[in-house]
Amino acid sequence: YLEGGEEKKDKDGNVIPPEPINDISPLWQKNPSDCTDEEYKEFYNKVFTDFREPLFYIHINADYPLNFKGMLYFPKINTNMDTLEGQIKPDVVLYEEGLDQQTLDDAVFYISHADMLIIGGTSLAVYPAAGLINYYRGNKLVLINKSATPVDNKADLLLQCGLGEVFSQIKC
Repeated sequence: YLEGGEEKKDKDGNVIPPEPINDISPLWQKNPSDCTDEEYKEFYNKVFTDFREPLFYIHINADYPLNFKGMLYFPKINTNMDTLEGQIKPDVVLYEEGLDQQTLDDAVFYISHADMLIIGGTSLAVYPAAGLINYYRGNKLVLINKSATPVDNKADLLLQCGLGEVFSQIKC
């Protein structure tokens, strides 16, 4: 509820009860079977301020070996963007291209504040991206990779298999 404000009254002088700022029944806390495609898309558009629909999403409600609830959204990414001036390079970094400092700073911030970190499909051997895991302060680290990585011992959940195998087992 909005705090610190004065009571609002209607034209008859009756106090209008405050309205909640956040949804009191968050989508990720609901059972996936109780949610509609429209709710998932509406949530995505609101939270990520993206007017497009996501490529796909996954609603996770797990209780073993870790107890967590959450949603993963995968946005649609255009490989080329057209503007009035012509085509521009997409905001994607290709292998052996450097990351700009702002991107690294943002990654450090978000990783250090994440409740859960899921890393998949990487050997964690290419820097600077491989070093970003050192900024994670949470206690729900999930590693998904076919081969061993240097940080397997830090994982709360370690899945030594391919990402395709993991995602094919998730029921949406």
